[in-house]
Amino acid sequence: MSTTLIKDEISNVPPEVKSIEKKKDFFCGVVEQTNSIGGEIQEALRLIKGANNRASMLSITAKIESNRLGDVGRDFLVVSNSIDELSTKTDAAIEKMKVETVEGIEKLGLAIEDKAMSINGNRLANLALSNIRIVDRCLFERAADIRWWATDEILVQSLMQNDSFSEASQRLENILDAYSVYYDLLLCDTSGDCVASANPKYDLSKVNFKHKSWFNEALETKNGSEYSFQTVHYSPTIQDHTVTYSCKVHEDADPEKPVIGVLASVFKWREFAQRIVNETKLTEDEKGKTRVLICDDQGNILADTKEKILKENFSFVGRAELFEKNIGFISQVRNKHVQLISHALSPGFEGYRSTEWHSLIILDTGIKSSNTKSDKEDITDDSLDSITGLVVNLDDETQKAIGEINKINDQTQILSLNAAIEAARVGEAGRGFGVISGFMGDISRETAIVTDSMYTNTQEKIKKLNEFIMVNSKAIRGERLSDLSLTNIDLVDRALYERTADVRWWATEHGLYSALMTNTAENIDFLSKRLETILQFYTVYEDIVVYDVKGNLISNAIETKILEDNVADKRWFANVKSTANGKSYGFDVVQINQNGKNEQHLVFSCKIHKDGNTSQDDIGVLAILFKWKHFATTIFKETPLTESERKHSSLFITSAHGTVLGIEDHNDGFITKNEIIPFLNQTKNYDIITKDDFSWLMGNAASVGFEGFSTGWHAMIVENDLT
Repeated sequence: MSTTLIKDEISNVPPEVKSIEKKKDFFCGVVEQTNSIGGEIQEALRLIKGANNRASMLSITAKIESNRLGDVGRDFLVVSNSIDELSTKTDAAIEKMKVETVEGIEKLGLAIEDKAMSINGNRLANLALSNIRIVDRCLFERAADIRWWATDEILVQSLMQNDSFSEASQRLENILDAYSVYYDLLLCDTSGDCVASANPKYDLSKVNFKHKSWFNEALETKNGSEYSFQTVHYSPTIQDHTVTYSCKVHEDADPEKPVIGVLASVFKWREFAQRIVNETKLTEDEKGKTRVLICDDQGNILADTKEKILKENFSFVGRAELFEKNIGFISQVRNKHVQLISHALSPGFEGYRSTEWHSLIILDTGIKSSNTKSDKEDITDDSLDSITGLVVNLDDETQKAIGEINKINDQTQILSLNAAIEAARVGEAGRGFGVISGFMGDISRETAIVTDSMYTNTQEKIKKLNEFIMVNSKAIRGERLSDLSLTNIDLVDRALYERTADVRWWATEHGLYSALMTNTAENIDFLSKRLETILQFYTVYEDIVVYDVKGNLISNAIETKILEDNVADKRWFANVKSTANGKSYGFDVVQINQNGKNEQHLVFSCKIHKDGNTSQDDIGVLAILFKWKHFATTIFKETPLTESERKHSSLFITSAHGTVLGIEDHNDGFITKNEIIPFLNQTKNYDIITKDDFSWLMGNAASVGFEGFSTGWHAMIVENDLT
């Protein structure tokens, strides 16, 4: 079994279609080549028309000569009439071909405009989907944070004892240091008085919040396993747009016991959301004429490149219909120019959904009019089949027309021969007709040369046009696959970055270091409950495990263990032990045998220090196992491929060395590490893979990192090339 990389086909793609910014040049190229074909036909028809006009003049001459000869010229009159008949047929065939050529080229031009709009609309809709997926995943984390922090032992004890709020404030400050995405954290008693806050800048301690919706809605929840969400709003105190999460605090952190307060987290919404819309991967050409925003179901703007948060309601014709779709786009004419509105509805993540929020990208195309449909049913169809079909139809119609003209010309040639024979028969009287028949033969041969040349030239140009479309079709599809791959690896980086914050913060949890410092049954039991509580809210984890400094298991969150009881000889354990302190972390891919099958797991780890203080000795290790297989499956499932594309594609996430870390395979394992490795030196590309006489179109993207964290991994989509 051999593997060959074919790069020439893609590398020969003209520069204008190597990137999204130059796609329009491809479509211009199709128009230019189509017009060249039309020009070839029109010039040939002009020459044929000229020849046919001369044939008409010969017919008149033949009539004059026939009348001059009287009875002798009677047969020549029949020839003259036949010339008229054939000339009329030729004129009709020429006009028909002219009309059909013009119509064919016009249809092709309209199809090109439509397809260019469709491809752009698809791409922008995918970018809109990427934006809202990032929002969903981030806010899922925030919903988990608030419920976990509401069970923090120091915060709970401060409310139960109704004192030591300075310690609670310090704890909240520590959380804020670890999670910089928040403006403030507020701990309130049941009357709404804020007894502790995280950020002294806003000095919200002792402020009463009983009239705030987030406070009252939190009290209306069932218990601390639920949370309240106050949507985007402007905070006069913070002087910025925020989102507030809140949750009940129960006695002993037990949701079955009485409520003793409410914890609220004030999320930096504007900073987070504006970064998403402003960093949307638009081309330089698009940035000046594109608006990116997030809005709710009523059109209230929540994030906006034009900075119109809560200052404008975004409305347009067809909004209700578009908002009902998961993903799609429409085009509308605004100020006599076409505007594309691409949309994606919040798909949710792990049960969390951004309350019917919508991600929109609005592009002013600069096109003066549109023949495009207002809505595309197959949002991800970027194939050029419709254009290819019109080229094939133009080719067929051209060949038919040439065949019709040749058929008439053959009849003209026969008529010329008959006229020559009749002229020879009558002798000296038919000399004039002999000359006429000679001219007719010349015209027939001239017409044959023109039609042959038209056929040869148009066939050559149509062949080149088809090749041009085929190669660029691969380029457009390949770039789309690499774009989707970039979105996938970006989502991976962002999700795993959150894990690095979690593991370092949880390592400072009182229950963890208490159980390691004083290894009693009571402390171990309390630790186990704390780990179970974390797992309850952070559903992206498989298990959370605490080890002592020798690698011995102290406690974990689930009954069925995934990691071993002693991990002293494991590489991941050695890696985390080599870190400086609990401000650093370990990140490892480990192979674990479960039910006789080796599976890959992601382990994030961090040192636990005495009293939770990183300046003191480390006394153990916290390890958290991320639900990697489930997460990767979700990433693949949500990749916006058509049913046909998915059926013939394999989606990968690999290490920098080609180890397959996640896969959705629809090619029966045909694409392996050996085929993948040659592309891992590229940050983002597309190419053709051939293997055993089969070929695949591959789109690849490397990790670009997030907030200083990078896996260094790659995402790939490999599609069976059926063209």
